[in-house]
Amino acid sequence: MENRNTRGSEWHKWDLHIHTTSSYDYEDKTITDEEFIKTLADKNVSAIAITDHHFIDIDKINKLREIGKSYNISVFPGIEFLSDARGKEPIHFIGIFSDKANITYIWSQIQAKTNISRIQGERKKINEVYCDLADTTKLIHELGGIVSIHAGKKSNSLENIAHALPHGDAQKNDIARIVDIFEVGLEKDVREYKEKVIPYIEREIGKKHPIILCSDNHNIKNYSVKQSCWIKSDLTFDGLKQIIYEPEDRVYIGADKPEQKNDYQIIDSIKFNNSEMNIQEIKFNQNLNTIIGGRSSGKSILLGCLVASINPKIEPKDEKRYSKYNKHIKDLINGVTVKWRDNSDDQRRIIYYSQSDISEKVRENEYGISGITELVENIVKKEPEKLELITKYETFLTVNKTDINTKINEFCQYKAQIEEINRQIENLGNKAGIESEIKKIQNEIEDIKKGISGYLSPEEDELYKEYKKQLEKHNCSKEICVSDTTQFQLLKDFNLFSPIDSVLSKFSNDSYKRIQNFYTKLQNEVTEQWEKFIEKEIQERSVSIETVNTSIKVITTSDVFINGEKLQEDNIVIKSKNTKLQEEIIKKNNILRLEEEKNKLLSSRDECSKEIFNSFKKYQQEAYKLSQQLFTKRDEVKIQGNSVYIFKDFFEKALKLLNKKNPEVKKYDNYEELENSILENYMEEIYNGIISETYSLVKTNYQQALIDLFSTNYYRIAYDVIYDGDKFSKMSEGKKAFIALRLLLDFDDSLCPIIIDQPEDDLDNRAIYDQLVSYLRKQKKNRQIILATHNPNVVVGADAELVIVANQNGDSSPNQDNTQFEYYANAIEDSFINTSCKSTLLSKGIREHICEILEGGNTAFEIREKKYGYKQ
Repeated sequence: MENRNTRGSEWHKWDLHIHTTSSYDYEDKTITDEEFIKTLADKNVSAIAITDHHFIDIDKINKLREIGKSYNISVFPGIEFLSDARGKEPIHFIGIFSDKANITYIWSQIQAKTNISRIQGERKKINEVYCDLADTTKLIHELGGIVSIHAGKKSNSLENIAHALPHGDAQKNDIARIVDIFEVGLEKDVREYKEKVIPYIEREIGKKHPIILCSDNHNIKNYSVKQSCWIKSDLTFDGLKQIIYEPEDRVYIGADKPEQKNDYQIIDSIKFNNSEMNIQEIKFNQNLNTIIGGRSSGKSILLGCLVASINPKIEPKDEKRYSKYNKHIKDLINGVTVKWRDNSDDQRRIIYYSQSDISEKVRENEYGISGITELVENIVKKEPEKLELITKYETFLTVNKTDINTKINEFCQYKAQIEEINRQIENLGNKAGIESEIKKIQNEIEDIKKGISGYLSPEEDELYKEYKKQLEKHNCSKEICVSDTTQFQLLKDFNLFSPIDSVLSKFSNDSYKRIQNFYTKLQNEVTEQWEKFIEKEIQERSVSIETVNTSIKVITTSDVFINGEKLQEDNIVIKSKNTKLQEEIIKKNNILRLEEEKNKLLSSRDECSKEIFNSFKKYQQEAYKLSQQLFTKRDEVKIQGNSVYIFKDFFEKALKLLNKKNPEVKKYDNYEELENSILENYMEEIYNGIISETYSLVKTNYQQALIDLFSTNYYRIAYDVIYDGDKFSKMSEGKKAFIALRLLLDFDDSLCPIIIDQPEDDLDNRAIYDQLVSYLRKQKKNRQIILATHNPNVVVGADAELVIVANQNGDSSPNQDNTQFEYYANAIEDSFINTSCKSTLLSKGIREHICEILEGGNTAFEIREKKYGYKQ
């Protein structure tokens, strides 16, 4: 199978002004044509224009062409003219013609229609003849050639026309209108022309010129250039003409080859060896590669095989929609080899988007959050200080959720303990009733005592009563100390520290060990202090109990108390009354103790309740705080963080958990119609309603309801992407898709290849022409891009370095050897028609394929070629 695939437009050294021994002023006439070409090859020159003074040596140029083929050097016929004097010295200008042109005809026309005829007719010397610049330039164009003129500080240049003369600038503008290229003599002239002259001319006449620097060599043995002139094109005359249409991007003056990317980040080639493709190899360009073809021509097949071979983990297309296609790709790649430019065939990172992937990324979900959020967040995380902020925020989310869950557990424990105390108090009886009963019994005992004489004097009786009160207090105090001692014993087993492993998972191993070791040390130190504290408290209560016991002993061993007790025992009625009195007093003391405990628990519960909701509010506070710190910018694209309230999640949960029979709950049904501030107030209402139990629950327990509703974060960090003054949310779908693509490329510092299947499917026409095309032109200088497209503006407007035409074999579109899928790759300037060739792909050039396959292809070329005021 014939394979004419190339890498398309590539950078080569060109010299568009060089003389041969046929020039009258050549320094060494003994130089051979072989020596001439070999010297240029040794200097890595790939294309030259022979520009002898007022002469085209047809035989020499033909010989140089033949020799040049063996050295891969393209030789173009040309001629250098002297114009009539318009200033201090004559102006030199050059005509360059196609390597396929009829030189004999061209030379005969120049001899016949310019003053060069005077060299023969009047025996004038070559340097004594001047050709009219305007007329000669017109003739060169009619003969299919292009014109360059000396400019800058180069001798015999356009600058010889004095600005001081009234007509000087007008003359220069007139000349600029008719010539195609400016040739300068020094590298600094290039900078000056680009910064000052070219912008001025463009403003004046609407035309931009390419700037070249050449050797103007007159002795190949002393060949040198002040700086290399690199041109990015096919090594043909059509390739050279691209610098007229792309004056800024196709020419570079400098020592090193421009736009050289890292070998390990460039896909070099894909080779097929299977039944559908036979043996084919496509060599990729390092810049922009576009794949075109009709429907089902094999564009996506090529991309799919490329992607699957580089990284089998990437599905070439959405699995659900394209399962048959993906299976086909997996079957094909067994016969596919992909090479990187460093000659490796290993798997490496690429970015790949199949059809409509980009629009999927920008589609908003039910909460108004676009899928672009994940992409933008990954971009933001590439900045170390912002990554640190996000990491801290993510740690906060984990810790806060754990903290809320712990507090809810504590709250529910307080609640359970309070309920248990209420049950105990209820079992003991009514406090007011008990107090009333105690008073009644005491009065009854006093009434009985008044009728009894004996054991105690009135004074002793009063003292006895005081002793009884003191004894009651001492016994109560003792009970409290005994109870606290028991609780302190239980605290020994209380876990002061929560497990920390869950929040350490994202740390490096070294940091993980250091934190863990410190945490363990802290645990040991605090636990030791805790145990010492408990022992001290237990010891203090033991001393208090001993003190109380001593006081009780003093009272119970006194004569007054003993006699008073004896009096109670001797009187059966009083004894019975006292027994009942003691029972009621014990009940009362127990209730008092329980109420004191309950009040402490209520205080702790209420404080815990506040802490739960305050921690819950931290979700909103921290999300807002972080969102304000996440601003970043790259060129015209700005990214601003934004805190988004996912209220729907909360209210859907809440309405499932709350009993809707409560009329207060029904008002939450219309939550979707309310402002965020009202909804956030409603969240607090619902929380207080559950906590206070004024809102009853269904299908869940109290603790689980609190956890489900209030340990969850309902705030998300979204992003506003701002471009050209528009916020992402306000952009058209087409512009959104373009911004997604910009984000992918602008903020991806890896510079790995990007492969896209028909990006224009996601964009509107204006976005394609105004934004995507100019953006691709810029980005292809930084990274390799391979994309399939059916839009001519993407191919022509973006000046694709390589165009790959895909074709599926058919009766009306046959491939070589009936290969099912065939590809032809070449530069955009590749142009020819071969009516005798039966192969669809090889019967015409890339330009013709673009115009035939892509609707509007001719228009796209016309727009591009008239862009700077040029016409075909």
